[in-house]
Amino acid sequence: MELGIAQIKAGVLLVWALWLSMVTLMNLLEALKAMNALPENFKTSSNWTLMLRVTQTYSTPVWLVAILFALVIIWELLTTVALWMALFTGSLEVATTALGLLTLLWGGFMLANQFYMAWLTDPNLVAAHRSLFGVSLVSLLAYRLL
Repeated sequence: MELGIAQIKAGVLLVWALWLSMVTLMNLLEALKAMNALPENFKTSSNWTLMLRVTQTYSTPVWLVAILFALVIIWELLTTVALWMALFTGSLEVATTALGLLTLLWGGFMLANQFYMAWLTDPNLVAAHRSLFGVSLVSLLAYRLL
């Protein structure tokens, strides 16, 4: 059986929807853990700790990091919903929006990395965000051009 373009496009959306669903869930659990609603040994994303470390470049107050983390989770959640909607509706416009939101999420992290000079504390983080930006942009372009 040969895969058609429609199946490949659906597969791209499915991979991103599943992956970002897991990321969002792990970050929600991480937020609950940071609020002491989950035990300290509960396995989560560790992204809260990472954000605290990176934002110390400018001694960013914890309350501001908490707001930024909440905004990231909201952005991830909205993007996740958009990806699932795109998959189930097959709408080119919804898929473009979803993949665009995904690309902008990683672009935002790249800007934050630059602002906080994250390469000083975690160069692998900078490379990861750059790679995710590139792969999500390629996904968006491939989806639109195929």
